[in-house]
Amino acid sequence: MAAGDHHFAVAQLPMNLFEEAPLRVRKEGPAADSATLAFAAENGIGVLVNRPLNAFLRGELIRLADFPAAPAGPPPAEALARVVRLEDEFLRTMAGRIETGPGRPRAENLFPWGRWLAGVEDRLGGIEHWQSIRDQQIRPHLSHVVSFVRSALPGRMAGTFEDWLSRYLPELETLLAAFEGSCAARSRQRSGRISALIEPALPPALRAETLSRKALHAIASLEGVTCVLNGMRRPDYVRDSMEILKWGRIPAAADLFGRL
Repeated sequence: MAAGDHHFAVAQLPMNLFEEAPLRVRKEGPAADSATLAFAAENGIGVLVNRPLNAFLRGELIRLADFPAAPAGPPPAEALARVVRLEDEFLRTMAGRIETGPGRPRAENLFPWGRWLAGVEDRLGGIEHWQSIRDQQIRPHLSHVVSFVRSALPGRMAGTFEDWLSRYLPELETLLAAFEGSCAARSRQRSGRISALIEPALPPALRAETLSRKALHAIASLEGVTCVLNGMRRPDYVRDSMEILKWGRIPAAADLFGRL
């Protein structure tokens, strides 16, 4: 297909250090001799790359970034024990006073997080996996359950529940922070391994840069990439990303891909 045979000006696609198909994979059909980036360059099509820092591998999200160390706190096992004790106290002293029935949660499922988290610590991935569980499962469930229990307990139990809740919520937050620290440590180790694998193909001056800058600059340096779309929700994202605009292209940027 010649450049004048189509009406496309721009294509948008995901690509990162793990997901490199646009650079390597040849498509079926008349353009089978060219991978996506080469085909776009040959036909005058601009390429906008999204998800340069969020890779998916075997169903897991991998954030191509460095992660700061979490503040020191109790180990997860210690925090778990305190939360489990408080959840057992709720079951002994209050759960039996809540009316059960169709459409209402079982008492043991109201505050289950200590018992549930005790069985999953070794199966959690990096901090991205943990934050998804915390923000999409634990916090919404907790907010709903607290409202439910306040409305379902007899009025004479209200003070007992509020006293218990004032002790439970800080301990649960400590537990969530402990899990975040544990998962962040896994993410830091993974980011370190990724950096070590790609650094031999980087110019020496860039090897000490952040992983996010390396990953962004690798994409931006590829022949055929017009623009890299990077989410910038916080000022530190912007500062980190903008630095690569000062750098020249990596001559052998394609060598950075396929190492992971």
